[in-house]
Amino acid sequence: GDRVYIFGTRDAVHPKEAHVARAAPDSLAGPWEYFDGRAWSPRPQDSAAVLTGVSTQYAVVRWGAGYVLVTMDGRVPFADAILLFRAEAPQGPWGEAATIWRAPEAGGDVVAYNPFAHPQFQAAEGLLVSYNLNHIRDPEALYRDAALYRPRFIRVDP
Repeated sequence: GDRVYIFGTRDAVHPKEAHVARAAPDSLAGPWEYFDGRAWSPRPQDSAAVLTGVSTQYAVVRWGAGYVLVTMDGRVPFADAILLFRAEAPQGPWGEAATIWRAPEAGGDVVAYNPFAHPQFQAAEGLLVSYNLNHIRDPEALYRDAALYRPRFIRVDP
């Protein structure tokens, strides 16, 4: 449309918060407008959380007549659940969380993180979503098991 929406994470709080700004497609360097919870403001300090409990990286994509937001469950540390939220507009309001996947590889010292939606690969089977794994205590584990540190892909039907 006539706006590009820019999503960010406020991670100075727990749970982390999603914030959204917007700009004209030909003016990404500015000026931006920030959603303050009710309307768009030119003041960055007016930005309000549009959703809490997101991961550092998440994805928002247009799906059908609305939008979906895909994130790890940021309400608990090292969650294995990937959540999907729906909204009619990029700034929300976002509906209730739906768990779309639990990373079976996660557990113990292996964590799942950085889910991302790949709308360029939409198909009749659904939206392509990736996530990553890492070992949180032993960096050498990645060298012992090269299959650990690589993306995983799933298809979900939002």
